[in-house]
Amino acid sequence: MNGIQNPYAIDKLMEETRKIANAYYQNTGKTLPISNELGRFDAQKILELQSLTHPEVGVDFLGTGRFASQKFVVKSRVIFKPQKSGHRMGALSLEGNWDSAILVVYNAEYKPDEIYMTKKDDIIQAIGHTTYNQRNGFSIAKFKALGVLVWDSINGYSFHT
Repeated sequence: MNGIQNPYAIDKLMEETRKIANAYYQNTGKTLPISNELGRFDAQKILELQSLTHPEVGVDFLGTGRFASQKFVVKSRVIFKPQKSGHRMGALSLEGNWDSAILVVYNAEYKPDEIYMTKKDDIIQAIGHTTYNQRNGFSIAKFKALGVLVWDSINGYSFHT
């Protein structure tokens, strides 16, 4: 664009979205429902995931590199009060055709702090089909315990096999 920066570049839009959501929360004590979009954006960018060429219900991305041929669903959660326990993430559709779930954990400024990855089979084994409350979702602590930290804001990419 002849050296002119696109004011609507996706990275810039997402950064502005973070600022607006944070300001909104600071002024109202309420959240804007944008963490899911931020989660997909950040997971794709940080973990170098590939968009689907043909949409598939319950699948957000395809893996590349060490995650090649894996299908991922992405969830996210903003943690405004880290000292408070009992944080939950949105429900996971166990019927979806995904292999692993990714959880992007945000700080109160809507910036990613940590990304965890958990295999679907491990989730199913841990919760069983009868005890999982679809409406109430899954606790963040349980997801972290089942999964592996693949990225954090201090050390960056940290997945080890």
